[in-house]
Amino acid sequence: MKIAKISMPRVLIIEDNPQIEKLLSDCLKAEGYEVEVARTFPAAIKRVSENNIEAIIANFDGKSANALEVIKKVRKMNDEVAVFAITATTTVREACKSLKRKDDKYRFEPINIKEMRLVLSKALDEAYMSKTDSPDRCKRCMDKEFYKKLSISDGLTGLYNNIYLKEYLEREVIRAERYKRDLSLIMMDIDNFKEFNDEEGHLVGDETLKVVAKALMSSTRNVDFVARYGGEEFAIVLPETAKADAACVATRLRETIGNRHFGIHGKDGGMRLTISLGLASCPDDAFTATELIDKADKAMYKAKELGKDKVCVFGQRTTPIKERN
Repeated sequence: MKIAKISMPRVLIIEDNPQIEKLLSDCLKAEGYEVEVARTFPAAIKRVSENNIEAIIANFDGKSANALEVIKKVRKMNDEVAVFAITATTTVREACKSLKRKDDKYRFEPINIKEMRLVLSKALDEAYMSKTDSPDRCKRCMDKEFYKKLSISDGLTGLYNNIYLKEYLEREVIRAERYKRDLSLIMMDIDNFKEFNDEEGHLVGDETLKVVAKALMSSTRNVDFVARYGGEEFAIVLPETAKADAACVATRLRETIGNRHFGIHGKDGGMRLTISLGLASCPDDAFTATELIDKADKAMYKAKELGKDKVCVFGQRTTPIKERN
């Protein structure tokens, strides 16, 4: 089947240091992004007005007043632009935070190319889902956050849903293959959840799924992608993560969930739940998103067959179960 070509976003770099500008520019072009460069904030405003800019990476150090002005002007021209601030200066950080919206994508740290690339990719993927070509766009913009979250989120846990997981994973597999990078997927299922639901009740079961979802989010990186696959099954996409590192993440998640108490009595004596996890990676195990899900799912069911409360890596033996405190 022929795969449609992905149109990569246009990113504006605001940087007056030629060496840093070249570093950022080369990095983004290597990812396939279209790159615009501006050495000054007035030039940046002009670029935003003339081009379809979807993200801005700007060095705001020592320029807090100008930083505030450029963000204000950019917001007036295009309220959907993702802004990344490269700075280690506290005053600039606080100035930018004063204009921060709930969905802004600021980075208040010295340059970390790998993290920047991952965060930018995830931010633009999320922005992609919010676009629409509907003629009724103006009316829908009034509730765009509601509709965007409704279309990509699981109603119970607030995680990404199955539909968006598959779309996101397809793009990540293509990106991983194109740039020769690792990509891992963990599939996770709560063991004996039906019995837990029957004993504790479905309301408690729903609350437990929410707690598990929060635990998964707090135990993974900001650049990782956590989704509810269905029922008591979850999926975690780990960009630029090799199989061995993904196995470490899976083991940590198993221990995190296994050390919690769930149910009516909670931390004071509730039930302990265990999880079974399976993982697979690109390009070791799969070349498409469908294959990757299938291999990780098979590894997860292998963990179930071997007694549950285990991590299984596709094509390898299960990891040992550690004693719990």
